[in-house]
Amino acid sequence: MTFKEVARFILEREKRSMSAKEITEIALRENLIDSPKNLSKLRTKIYDVMYNDFMLHGDSSTFVKVGKGIFALREHCAERRREGSELEDLIRRLEETQYKSVSPSEFEETLRDAFSFLGFETELIGTPGNTDVLLKAEVGERSYSANVDGKTSKRGKIDDVQIDWLSLKDHKEKTEADFVVVVGPDFAGGNLEKRAQQNRVVLLKTKDLIEILKEHVRFPFNLVELRELFETPGNSSQTVKTVIEKHRDRTRFLEHLKLLLDEMKALQKSWLRYFSIDSLSAREKIQEAGLKPQEVKEIINFLKSPLIKAVEENSDGKYFLITSRKNVSEIFKRIAESLEEVYPANNEESTLRKLLKDYLLQNKDVPRWIRNVLLPLCLKLGTVTREVIKKELIRQGEAKDMQQAGLVLTTISKSINDHDFLEKVIRYDRPKPWIKENYRIAEEYAGMVKDILDEIGNTRTSNDSSATKKFATKYFEWEVRKSSVVARARKEKPYNHSCSLEYFRAVMRKTLEAFKTSDEVSALTIASSLKDEELTPGRKFHGRSEKYKIDMALGILELEGFIEWTGRKMPVSYRLKKPVEEIEKWMIKKFG
Repeated sequence: MTFKEVARFILEREKRSMSAKEITEIALRENLIDSPKNLSKLRTKIYDVMYNDFMLHGDSSTFVKVGKGIFALREHCAERRREGSELEDLIRRLEETQYKSVSPSEFEETLRDAFSFLGFETELIGTPGNTDVLLKAEVGERSYSANVDGKTSKRGKIDDVQIDWLSLKDHKEKTEADFVVVVGPDFAGGNLEKRAQQNRVVLLKTKDLIEILKEHVRFPFNLVELRELFETPGNSSQTVKTVIEKHRDRTRFLEHLKLLLDEMKALQKSWLRYFSIDSLSAREKIQEAGLKPQEVKEIINFLKSPLIKAVEENSDGKYFLITSRKNVSEIFKRIAESLEEVYPANNEESTLRKLLKDYLLQNKDVPRWIRNVLLPLCLKLGTVTREVIKKELIRQGEAKDMQQAGLVLTTISKSINDHDFLEKVIRYDRPKPWIKENYRIAEEYAGMVKDILDEIGNTRTSNDSSATKKFATKYFEWEVRKSSVVARARKEKPYNHSCSLEYFRAVMRKTLEAFKTSDEVSALTIASSLKDEELTPGRKFHGRSEKYKIDMALGILELEGFIEWTGRKMPVSYRLKKPVEEIEKWMIKKFG
């Protein structure tokens, strides 16, 4: 075998990071290479083989330098980073989209992905008047479901008027959900907190959801543990802390497993030649770690299980450690590998596809350059040189000359380095350590990349052609009929709503006042401003029973192109497309 083959063979078998010195010692001990005259030179040669491979082949290298003089196989590093990369991406998306009040659907999709990451079956509903995500936890007799409603705010705080409590209740009954959760950057408190408790709605802050996700990566929650998040209405911050503390109590024995195995071994080497629950619990280091005798007993029983079989008990109730700590670690690795083999599609490729598609859909420079320039070139030509990429950047108007195109390409390369999922898909060579060349798509992912670009192209075309036609209003036409305004709703089974001109003018004025003071306006916002007001002499606004008149005003403004739906569904919200002054002139002309 060559030095490279030897290094790869040993790293593959050991499944861990190793130094050139350690690899050399194993290779000599197992006669994988001939004994050298100069051991130091042999170590240097093996080091150089791995280091040069890493430097020259970039992200397609066999070896990865993970520390000073320490190397690992790239495939092992990628596997270890995969889950961490997915978490980092989820956290970034949650932190960014929670403030995007102009595009709340991004937050909803991220919430779906976050709860899927925790192990829930999720369904993105995405229709006006309904909650955003339906969660299901299928755990036998203890199964449960929850409606999750995402709320965004560029101010960073959700107010009472942004939550349609009646719709939340209606949709809970419709889906037969056990719980209702509203997720947002923060909540106003006061009346909002009271209303949440009265309506049995949980208020979950985005930062608290992120803490749950981080804890889940440390050691996965089961769905029964997570049920507690949904059981106490109102602000859930304290509940989140409690759930995490209980989870750490349940899983902390794993943090002390190495200590326990070492103490078992120490007792066996002593004059006792065995260990018991009492002798192990009395050890100074065990007591310092805070482990109780019952926890020690549970760990011993776990290690005695037929699956692990690291501990045996004799007829006198004495325990014996019958394998090494390294072998116990190896058993856990084999269990993990066997489970991953059962569910390959649910893990790596589906995660990679999701991360790549979400990234390419971003309306930012680098995702656009990769989406429109780099990936199409690689699909068309196979391997693409720097010169070809730079010329295409200029042709598409992304750079004015070759110098600027070079800077753009440098930015693209840095982004590839910064994202593990891009590194996995996009490969390149390093003719020199500081230069990347011959960009290409990894052969196994070429079909996936083509499918994603096709999907993105269809999505963007569809959005471009239909965005102006997407209405939230149920009304499809309207007219002024004598002294009333009449609007027709639902084309399938049409019906009319009418409102007197005098009263409609008053509602419309209040609607325009709301748009003057707020970026987003909903029927609830206007209804709150109308409460107890006399809009015409001796005639007060009657609250919910007359809310349809506000819906009429907003619907007509939307049909006429003066306002547009923000995408927010609970409550349905709008923003201006044209200046208020232009709407006021139109209103005088139409309604007097």
